[in-house]
Amino acid sequence: MHLIKKHILFLLVICLFTACNNKKVYKNANYKIDSITMRKNYNSEYEADPYNLKKVHSLYMKETDSILLGINHQLYSTYLVKNNKFDSAYYYLTLANNLFKNNDRKKFFNSIRKVSLTNRIDLLAHSKIEMEKLKEIPLEDENVKQLYIDVFSLPILKQSDSDQYETKINRFINIDDANNKIVKRGTLIENYLTGEINKYLITKADYDKIIVRSTARINELLKENRTNEDLFFTNLFYNIYAKIEIRDRSISNDFAHYKANLATAPTKESEVLYYYLKAKQFQTTSLKDSVLYNFSKALQVSKQTDNFIYEHQLLQLLLATDNFNTNKYTNDYIKINDSLLTYKNYVNDFIFATNSNFLKLKSEQQSIQKQNLSITAFTFILLFSVVLYYFIYRNIKNRQLARKHREYLNEKTQMYKYLIEIKEQMDASILNENNRTKQLISTNALSKIDDLLVDFDKLEINLDQLQEKIKEVEDAARAISHTISETNYTIVDIAYIINDIKKQYANFIKIETFIDNTIILSDLEFKTLLRIMLFTYKLIDKIKYKEELTCFLSIYKSKNKSTYKIWINKSINLNEDQLTFLNDRSINFELNKDNQETTVLIYIS
Repeated sequence: MHLIKKHILFLLVICLFTACNNKKVYKNANYKIDSITMRKNYNSEYEADPYNLKKVHSLYMKETDSILLGINHQLYSTYLVKNNKFDSAYYYLTLANNLFKNNDRKKFFNSIRKVSLTNRIDLLAHSKIEMEKLKEIPLEDENVKQLYIDVFSLPILKQSDSDQYETKINRFINIDDANNKIVKRGTLIENYLTGEINKYLITKADYDKIIVRSTARINELLKENRTNEDLFFTNLFYNIYAKIEIRDRSISNDFAHYKANLATAPTKESEVLYYYLKAKQFQTTSLKDSVLYNFSKALQVSKQTDNFIYEHQLLQLLLATDNFNTNKYTNDYIKINDSLLTYKNYVNDFIFATNSNFLKLKSEQQSIQKQNLSITAFTFILLFSVVLYYFIYRNIKNRQLARKHREYLNEKTQMYKYLIEIKEQMDASILNENNRTKQLISTNALSKIDDLLVDFDKLEINLDQLQEKIKEVEDAARAISHTISETNYTIVDIAYIINDIKKQYANFIKIETFIDNTIILSDLEFKTLLRIMLFTYKLIDKIKYKEELTCFLSIYKSKNKSTYKIWINKSINLNEDQLTFLNDRSINFELNKDNQETTVLIYIS
């Protein structure tokens, strides 16, 4: 028996030693080698299916090493950027930053990716905030750190300090060998700087310098067999663009290189830009059909990839080129312009919310760490309770954030539903007015002119009768002129929005309305009104089953302010969600209630 106990104890010691040793080996594992394998898997899966890398990301979420987890988020973010999902890409870069908190180098270069992303969609306010954080992260080589900060600060400088921007961009154009080697070691910085320099040279019409710089780099990349990188296509794009401007005959070779390597291009953007360049080339030879074909082909590829930015620019070009399809392109342009603005606003809000949430979470974690130092002196049960409370608390916070996010998207959906309905109503109103005017012209003028022409063809002409008919035509023309000049198109039919609520809740609650039709809202006030309508829906949904309830909705001018009034014949309490909805959107309101009635005054302007 004693022998058995000795063997069991020996086995336990061996197992414990093995477990400790495994843990030690794992922690000392070369994450660089593991991350190379991870990158290969991402690349091979991207080639197989460029629109879904969730399974690769999920596979590596099983890792327990924080660096590998961070690199996984980083690679997934790069894939999301390629598919124009900038909000999700920023979110995963933020997750990666949190995992790199003990590795300054990884954290710095991950933050640079965040700046590159916000620069790309012109959210420079966020770039500026992130850049200030970057300056606080220590890096072993201060020269490298400053170089990256200077390069990715160029758009911010261009907006805020044009003189300093000119100085820095010219320094990068004439970069010394030491800094040029640093730039060439980082694909992200080189590709980004190439774009910034060439855009600047285009504004200066210095196309020869673009061609010299781009041709030299293209030849180097061809020798290194790096034709499947963004850097290769960026240099090719600006090289061809410059040659089109100066009508360089060697351009056919560049187009051949571009087309030959298009199948291995990292994103569909390269294909869009290929057709764009072909269209620009045909513009120089005035081959309009070829211009329209290539612009249309570029637009088609942009739509396949959901690229709002390129689609917006290509529609502008088609509007200026294709006179026969102006109406079609105008409608598409208005839609994509609204979508682009909405998406940029959404990403702006999303990034703000993401950063705010992570700052809050970081503060909570620091607080919990301090608590844990004192908790070690207490019993195991108390420690377990605190940890359990932490996980429950964090779960509640995540649920609240998810609920707010769903509400935000629902609000956007409702607002756009209203906008579409109102636009359809406006279109119908304008069409009816145009038809009425056409009918008026046909009945009152054209028929009289036809009668007059018949009289001219008669053998004997009665001059008095002829003059009388000419006078009738002139009177009809004047009447039509007055009708057209006095036509008043309603920009926004406020009554339509209010009465829509009345119509929807007619079976539940008695609703009366009053609208001052002289009120004309600005764009900002109109958006505020839509948010107030959403609040009205929330309120009436809560009270619609109360008995003998009457509600009065009105919009009127009071002391040069447009006021929206909700009056209810019973005392109603606004719940926390309703008050938060108004406060979060900075809507000015007053709540007056007594035992008999409730009045909510909301100021639109």
